[in-house]
Amino acid sequence: MKNLKLVVYLNTSKTNQKNEAPVYIRIKVGETTKDFSLGFKVNIERWKDTDGLTRRNAKLTEEEKKQRIQIDEKLAKFQKYAEAKDSESEAYNAEMVFNQAENPNPYKNVSLLQVIDLHKVEYDHMVIIDF
Repeated sequence: MKNLKLVVYLNTSKTNQKNEAPVYIRIKVGETTKDFSLGFKVNIERWKDTDGLTRRNAKLTEEEKKQRIQIDEKLAKFQKYAEAKDSESEAYNAEMVFNQAENPNPYKNVSLLQVIDLHKVEYDHMVIIDF
């Protein structure tokens, strides 16, 4: 994980009337960045009071515990992918970390034509041809 940075944050620009904001993760690899929502919202004050649901002595509700587990699982997937790429000395970017962690087998449930297209894209990244 030479250049992987992960940040969990509330997107307060999307706060609702209940003072809840969606939880986002930002993946940064070198100059590339990918932000995405985890699909749930947390009360802004509660987020601050519990240090993003991480404070040890905070009494988390069952729902908050599930949300914290979901956050930790996502972060672990991203880190695992980055560690694998680093150990193989392969280059990667934020989009690749997100895609591979979310769908580790890009060839599952796709047509043969899609597989060929994916292979061509991967091959083009590996081989630079100057004409």
